[in-house]
Amino acid sequence: MEIVRKLTAGRERLVNRLEELKVDQVEIVAIHPRLKKLMRLLDWLYFVAEHDDHHLAQARRALTVLQG
Repeated sequence: MEIVRKLTAGRERLVNRLEELKVDQVEIVAIHPRLKKLMRLLDWLYFVAEHDDHHLAQARRALTVLQG
């Protein structure tokens, strides 16, 4: 359960930081280093959320197997 707790805590830290952003910061567009694609903050957040969900699902699956 520690891994799920850490993933959840990381997501909460990200949300807390996002709540502090100014409008001009939210409007910034940048190139994703691996995808080489322009992304708005909203695009990147969607990408991160889906990726986090994948990791949470994998962690829960592993815990289910370990708990047998």
